[in-house]
Amino acid sequence: MINLHGKNLKGVALSVHLTKNGLVLIENNVSERFSWDEIVDIFFMMIKQELGV
Repeated sequence: MINLHGKNLKGVALSVHLTKNGLVLIENNVSERFSWDEIVDIFFMMIKQELGV
């Protein structure tokens, strides 16, 4: 597992935990879970937006 800690652009505490099952994002004590399939979908959506496709 990989744990990353920092702050978002507003200075709010942010933690990211990468696990073999996916990613857990904790921001302002609110936890969100993403499966690897969701992460890949988000990643490709971001690339498409950048390319204007």
